[in-house]
Amino acid sequence: MGYKYVVELYDDVENLPKELIEACFNYGMLGRELSFDSYGENDEMSAGEYFCGDENATDEEIGEAFVEEAGFPGIDVTAYFDFERLGIILTTQDDWTITTTGAVAVY
Repeated sequence: MGYKYVVELYDDVENLPKELIEACFNYGMLGRELSFDSYGENDEMSAGEYFCGDENATDEEIGEAFVEEAGFPGIDVTAYFDFERLGIILTTQDDWTITTTGAVAVY
């Protein structure tokens, strides 16, 4: 449902309003991927230390810190977008409907 909403009304995740991207962005997945790399001048820091100042930072905290510092440009937003979360948001709103093509229209 979330995927159909994006495709039918916005063509791509990156065209969604920023607030909706932020609400459905999977910061934990981004942070988990970032935590596989080393950071700092000599690769001596973990992602948690580098982005959060805390080696015990959670994946979500790392992802949020990265986006706060770098923003969304350069990130494949679609790869980290939680379509299921968007579907939940849409179905809990009072102003949505399923169109004849199966897409969700929000008014």
